[in-house]
Amino acid sequence: MWLIYAMFFGFGRQARSSAELRYNIIPFSTIKLYVTNFHHMPFIDWIINMGGNIVVFVPFGLALPIVFRWRLGKVLLSFVLFITLLEVLQMLTRRGSFDIDDILMNSAAVVLGYGIVFWFRKLAVGKKGIQRTY
Repeated sequence: MWLIYAMFFGFGRQARSSAELRYNIIPFSTIKLYVTNFHHMPFIDWIINMGGNIVVFVPFGLALPIVFRWRLGKVLLSFVLFITLLEVLQMLTRRGSFDIDDILMNSAAVVLGYGIVFWFRKLAVGKKGIQRTY
């Protein structure tokens, strides 16, 4: 619920009245914009966009393989479908834009979270001497 609130209403988001839909379908263009203009924008904007797109989504990578016992492929596919739907809804409701870079950064965060779970499981299995396949 917090995620939906943050994506649609948080950080002062308001629906735009213009009829124009905003979107970016060119991979890495927004990321490049933020990296190359780091010194020319408010630091808080940089943190919210770059850091927020990663930090907020690591818990999905932690939770999905634990709750559903899914492997990485299923975790990533499910997440990409879910986050793509939210990005499209952001654009259509004019409370944000559809940005392929958001999907890429969010997905990287999920993979990072999954990697943490995988690493801890491997560590725990190694200590118990139990063989487990992933």
